[in-house]
Amino acid sequence: MSRHWRLPAPVLILSPVGLAILYLIGCGTTGQTDWFGHLERHRKTAEQASAEPDPQAESAGVRDTVATVAWVEGLRRMSVGGYGLVVGLGKNGTKQCPKPIRDYMLSEMRSRYRLGGDYEELKHLAPEKLIDSEETAPVVVYGEIPAAVQKGARFDLTVCALDGTDTRSLEGGWLMPCSLKLWSGGAPIEGRVLGEGSGQVFINPFGLREGSATRTDPRTGRVIGGGRTNQPRRIRLVLTEPSAAIASRLMYLINQRFGVEPDKTADAISPSTVDLRVPPQWQGREAHFLDLLLHLYVPAAPSFSDLRLRELSEEAVKPDAALNDISLAWEGLGKTSLPHLRKLYTHPTPAVSYFAARAGVRLGDDLALEVLARHAKDAKTPYREAAVEEIGRATDLSRAVSILRPLLDVDDHRIRQLAYEGLRRHGDPAVKTIRVGDRGFTVDVVPTNARHLITARRSGEQRITLFGTGLCCQKPTFYSHHGDRVLITADGNASHLTVVRRTPLTGRWSTPVHAPFDVLGLIQALGRDPTRNARGQYEGLGLTYSQVVEVLHDLCANKVIDATFVLQEIESAETLATPPEPAQSVTHPP
Repeated sequence: MSRHWRLPAPVLILSPVGLAILYLIGCGTTGQTDWFGHLERHRKTAEQASAEPDPQAESAGVRDTVATVAWVEGLRRMSVGGYGLVVGLGKNGTKQCPKPIRDYMLSEMRSRYRLGGDYEELKHLAPEKLIDSEETAPVVVYGEIPAAVQKGARFDLTVCALDGTDTRSLEGGWLMPCSLKLWSGGAPIEGRVLGEGSGQVFINPFGLREGSATRTDPRTGRVIGGGRTNQPRRIRLVLTEPSAAIASRLMYLINQRFGVEPDKTADAISPSTVDLRVPPQWQGREAHFLDLLLHLYVPAAPSFSDLRLRELSEEAVKPDAALNDISLAWEGLGKTSLPHLRKLYTHPTPAVSYFAARAGVRLGDDLALEVLARHAKDAKTPYREAAVEEIGRATDLSRAVSILRPLLDVDDHRIRQLAYEGLRRHGDPAVKTIRVGDRGFTVDVVPTNARHLITARRSGEQRITLFGTGLCCQKPTFYSHHGDRVLITADGNASHLTVVRRTPLTGRWSTPVHAPFDVLGLIQALGRDPTRNARGQYEGLGLTYSQVVEVLHDLCANKVIDATFVLQEIESAETLATPPEPAQSVTHPP
């Protein structure tokens, strides 16, 4: 019988331009939601398996596993949505709002901010005035909650101005807290509140420019990481053929492998169903947890493990072996696999050594870490990226940090990004994190001896990463935003940058802010809230994350900042090509 799920070794062929654009896809939770989509697309019931034979079904890494007797239910993303209000739009908002949606939002706002008593006692909150202001806009809010995530998990939201309203743009706006319910047929379904949404609206700044190959609709934006789940997503094993004995066996072996504290990982609630809970230590690695679970062996005979370990070792060195399945089977069998794995660490076939070492690292073997380190340093192996990511997730191995730090200096953006993500995951003090603005974004500073690199995320979280310390703007400097929004100047003798912006409400230039030449200081000056210091001087301009990202791109493109700039690509209808050439008004005098 065929297994129902498989995570094959990733094979990706990209042009140099494609690599420059796409290397950030793996940030933080590399491929997690993509893995779930892959699993869902390749699910096969027992009947389908017999109709569509799987050539790898007879692999020793597949036979007799949980995947041959059950499949996982609950791997589809859950669509949620609602209606919300975006504030802070200057004159780009609208006073218009269809009455049914207006009534819906008024009811929610009164409920959310209720202090007790009737509406008259809440007049000071003025929800009607908020909705009727031209500085706000009612929006449709929707997103997808990933599979298997726990309560409090974050996910991206899309916000769209309501059809029929004269909202001009959501740029610079803030989505007020709103409820997210099950979404179907283009509208929320009344019932349980499944999540909450709020946050700064991000609009691809490059798509707003004249001549952009891919135009961005300013009435549609993203709230990066703006959704938060109110409850865990339910997942469970469904047996292909109901059996109380097999359900009990699955419950026992899963709890034995993953634990029962504070709650049981598996609970057989019927002969056909085993409820699953993702253990706390596996949160953020839900796809790995489920794939490993499906590769646990069902038989309980004492001699079974020894026999299967010999079979796995013999099969692994054969051509076209199902190495991903075999590696997961080794991992599922636990530390008894290590003597067999160590014999394969030095195998001349890169795939064999990588998948053996992957299982070894996941089982806590320091020798395996050395093998992955060799793959990580080898620019010719097809497993380089995968090895760096595995090292970055080997949180129980203290030497991982010393392996990852030198990778920050290689001439490969993707490897540098994966190494940085691993170091941040390990809590490496070399990665400095700064929060910009009360409700703003995060900046990481990473030491490197390679060419300076600036990256910006547009999914999951608002985060800018500066690869390289001492990154500064050159002088003299003159920058004028293509929309005449921001002006940055400094002559050859200046001790600081002078930065001003046009205020969205009046269109007038703000009070100048003095910023240092170092890029981190400039980012802080651009993104901080506009508050006065002890000397009465303003310290920030209050630009949004997307506006700061655009300024950094322009300054890099014109060599005011000597660094490569890369904006994360995402799976979205809004496809981002290479950012356009900067506006002609951006200059860096020789």
